[in-house]
Amino acid sequence: MSSEGTQTAKETQVNGNEAIFIPTPQPLYKAYQAECDDTPNHLEQPNKWVHKVTIEYDPAQPVGKRLNVDLDPFVISQKGGEQIRWECRSKDTSKEKPFVVDFCKDGCPFEYTQFNQDYPHSGLVRRDVFPDPTRIYHYVIKVDDDVLDPGGGVKP
Repeated sequence: MSSEGTQTAKETQVNGNEAIFIPTPQPLYKAYQAECDDTPNHLEQPNKWVHKVTIEYDPAQPVGKRLNVDLDPFVISQKGGEQIRWECRSKDTSKEKPFVVDFCKDGCPFEYTQFNQDYPHSGLVRRDVFPDPTRIYHYVIKVDDDVLDPGGGVKP
């Protein structure tokens, strides 16, 4: 073994005549370690493949008009590996509100058909879904006593 530079592994004798290579652990790079320490949940980091659909709940409005969605319809790329992340905020307090997203009408492009504040990520588009930007998958958003019916599509 060379004595130049830093030693990253060592050789040991087995049965007195064979040498085997045993790697020694290396410390994490400082930048990578700092990045991991700063963000406990990597899914919360901004990501160009995850499109955020923000649901706004306005309790000052009458029932039937309390919900608004900023991305209606959403269109994501199957080939690009894009996903959706739903988030619901109350307009008066800006706090997160519990919600349910349910693809119950005409199919769902994702593996799962229901999402909520605990499971807000859609995951990738199923492989058996044919990309067609003219097809809109309608889904229902339920927040407290109100319902909204936006849509979404899949492009190549």
